[in-house]
Amino acid sequence: MLAVVLGAACGNEPGGPGVIPDIALDTVLTGLDHPLYVTTPPGDHDRLFVVERPGTIRIIKNGVLQATPFLDITAKVSTNAEQGILGMAFPPDYATSKYFVVYYVNPSIKTVLSRFHVASATADTALAAEDTLLTIQQAGGDHNAGQLPVPECRRRWLLR
Repeated sequence: MLAVVLGAACGNEPGGPGVIPDIALDTVLTGLDHPLYVTTPPGDHDRLFVVERPGTIRIIKNGVLQATPFLDITAKVSTNAEQGILGMAFPPDYATSKYFVVYYVNPSIKTVLSRFHVASATADTALAAEDTLLTIQQAGGDHNAGQLPVPECRRRWLLR
């Protein structure tokens, strides 16, 4: 299930600062398997990319969940404890570079940062080949983090 939080923005809440605004969850989509993160490439206003912990990244295109995953690396991903695909990021120049990065935990309990490629920036399926950028052995299966650096950092060291 994918839900959005509806509520007031910080600082301008009805009733003034310090008043807790009313919030609500609204289901906007079902059919996902443990969604952890939603993102979109720079300038792409038609697709949302949903990271699913078991090893897939799915696309919601114009509000419709696509049947074929954008990326499926379930065979490379461990889903024990707090593991799985934990993050992904698109570089600011995704439209020309056609690369994106994925952060996941493999069956050897190593966190892996890999770069993947698409045939074109508008492609709805990524190529399966990965370029491993970084591998780190973890002490255990929990608390492996997952969020990738801010866009300015990505440009400098992840995607060049």
